[in-house]
Formats: sequence, structure tokens, C-alpha cells
Amino acid sequence: MGFGANTREFHAFTREFRANTREFHAFTRELGANTREFHAFTREFGANTCEFHAFTREFGANTREFHAR
Repeated sequence: MGFGANTREFHAFTREFRANTREFHAFTRELGANTREFHAFTREFGANTCEFHAFTREFGANTREFHAR
């Protein structure tokens, strides 16, 4: 294979490599966004769980007080 053919093959390879790199960067940006969204969800879920547990403790205390009467 001559120099010209090798050069064309190399350029084709670099074009494909750049395309794959752009696709990978787009994927990592989307993954980062999804990760941030997931972390926000888990923080909200944790807050809701804490609020629910506080409610059930208060409900239990009120129930015991009601039964004590």
C-alpha cells in the first residue's frame, strides 16, 4: 500500500475516531445529567422518608395517648 493509500486510511480512521469521541462526550454529558437528576430524586426521597417517619412517630404517640384515656 502506497503512502497516499495509507494517508487516506489514516484520515478515515481519524474521522471515525473524532465521531466516536463526540458520541462518547455526548453520552457522558447525558450520564452526568441523569446522575444529578437521580441524586436529586434520592435526596427528595430521603427527605420524604424522614417526614413520613416523623409523622408515624407522632401518630403512634397520639394513638397511645388516645388509648390511655
